[in-house]
Amino acid sequence: MHVIEKCKPLGNDLIDVAIQQNQFVRGLDLKLTDFEEVEFQDGTEIVVQDDKPDYIYVLASGICDVIKNGSKVNAIEPGELFGELAFMFRRKRQATVIANGAVQCYRIHGRVFKFQGDMKGEK
Repeated sequence: MHVIEKCKPLGNDLIDVAIQQNQFVRGLDLKLTDFEEVEFQDGTEIVVQDDKPDYIYVLASGICDVIKNGSKVNAIEPGELFGELAFMFRRKRQATVIANGAVQCYRIHGRVFKFQGDMKGEK
């Protein structure tokens, strides 16, 4: 993984659209400047099943495979947000997300996300 920098203006539209299209996070007041840009190499496990959640991601480029109990169950494409369900339901990660080739993501730390959720009364 390689952290590039805090979110650049080019990523703002992608992140905003991903947030607005996701029923779980669209009502939260997430600041685009809280997102940072990261890159992952082919085969990197970005999210690991049964781990505690740390970040929420928006895929900017590339494809990620979603693996649950050793089987591929889905693929994530650019513009999709992932990793939010573990925070929303306060549980461990339910699947592993693996970079299928080099990928670029924007991520926001769960502390920011959790704080926003608590402010909306989701304790």
